[in-house]
Formats: sequence, C-alpha cells, structure tokens
Amino acid sequence: GTTILRKGLHESCSCDKEIIKHIISTNDWGCRQNGNPDFFCSYRNKPKTNQNIMNEEKKDFNAMLHNSKDMPKIKTIDKEEVVSRYGGRKMLLAPPIDYDKVIKRIPHGKLLTIERIRNHLAYQYDADFTCPLTAGVFTGIVAWASHQRTEDITPYWRVVKNKGELNPKFPGGIEAQKQKLEAEGHSFIS
Repeated sequence: GTTILRKGLHESCSCDKEIIKHIISTNDWGCRQNGNPDFFCSYRNKPKTNQNIMNEEKKDFNAMLHNSKDMPKIKTIDKEEVVSRYGGRKMLLAPPIDYDKVIKRIPHGKLLTIERIRNHLAYQYDADFTCPLTAGVFTGIVAWASHQRTEDITPYWRVVKNKGELNPKFPGGIEAQKQKLEAEGHSFIS
C-alpha cells in the first residue's frame, strides 16, 4: 500500500499531538460510481484482511464522536510550505461530530471524498483549509461510532479517499465498504 502520512507531516501541518494518534495507510483499491471518471482509481494492491490494529471493537467511538476537545478551532499556520500547499494560514480543526453531520447528508447512491468534506467545513468556519490529518482520523471515528449503534446510522461507506480509494480502516475493511457501495449501485474496477 501507499503511506499517505510521512515522517514530519505532523510538524508541518501543526496538528495537536493529543488528537493525532495513528498513521493511516491506504491500499489504492478504488471504485468508480456508475462509470463516473471522477471516482476512478486503478487497482494496484489487493488489500489484506482488515487487521483491526487499533482494537476498534473495544473502544467507545460514540463517546469520541461527541468529545469536541475544544473544537472547532482555527490555528494560524506559520510554515510557508504549508501555507503554499493548502492556500492559506487559517487551518480548521473541526470536531468529529461536524464530520458526522456532513456524512449523514450524503444521499443514497452518491459518494463524497474526504477532501470535499474538508473544503465544506473550511468554508463553513471561514478557514482557508481543514487539517487533513484530523479529517482522516475523525472520519474513522464517525464510521466506527455508526457501526457501534443500532439506530441513527451514518452512511460512512459513502466516503472515499481523495483518489477514490476505499478505506481499509472502516468497519469490516475494504470488502465491507465495497459490498455496501455495490448495494447502492456503484461498480468497481479490479
């Protein structure tokens, strides 16, 4: 798989250390919604089984979902390479519940990338960009919190990574997300 977080990114994006706990990786296994090239991603590495390395089943993700940790907050970024990369100095740290609210609005049969969610939240809070690292972590919290509930389900499986990849960190891994999306009319390339 391709590692999307590299050594030193934590320092360059200025995320709070207590929020960032895991390095997230992807296997570049993507989908295409009913032939839409915007969601195309080629298959490179067939994913291994969902390894559950974070002991997700033992954590209370619904408590995490509702723990705002003093967010939302906007941090001013001083590093010029980050300002150049993301187009501004005002970085939003949005709480997990904000991601949940956006994901609940994704209609059946549609997909949304994490980047589009980040852009929406940045606009909503008048920030230049939303922290990409916390976005990945908090989207995972949304997924696992929904998985742990028996009602008020959030359709987390409709969120794909920025290149259209499925998320191996979601409940059941890529296979479960793939099955849920196929049930909604999406097709996959292998």
